[in-house]
Amino acid sequence: WEVKLIMKNIKFKKGLFKEALILGYKRSLRNQQMQFIRIKIPYVNDEKKAKSFLGKNVIYLKKINNDKKIKWGKIVSLHGRSGTFLVKFKKNINPNNLEYKLIVAPFPF
Repeated sequence: WEVKLIMKNIKFKKGLFKEALILGYKRSLRNQQMQFIRIKIPYVNDEKKAKSFLGKNVIYLKKINNDKKIKWGKIVSLHGRSGTFLVKFKKNINPNNLEYKLIVAPFPF
């Protein structure tokens, strides 16, 4: 995969790349905005730690049979104070594929 090649080229340090969980779309009572996805990064529980992740790139990895999909996104803003973020992707992610994990990259590529 392209991402694994990128990680090998960078001296891989423990904790440099973080995994994130997809929580769902940004939504209100009656509408949902499919261009924004809410994510949670483990061990990021307060605003000070969370603000350091603003502007970082997010990599969406999906593997179906032998096909590999990589989509790039960016952390746009905070969603509350407990370490939840809003991510915007170049192309929207299908709602059936929200169970896959994301990788948060420490700097833009």
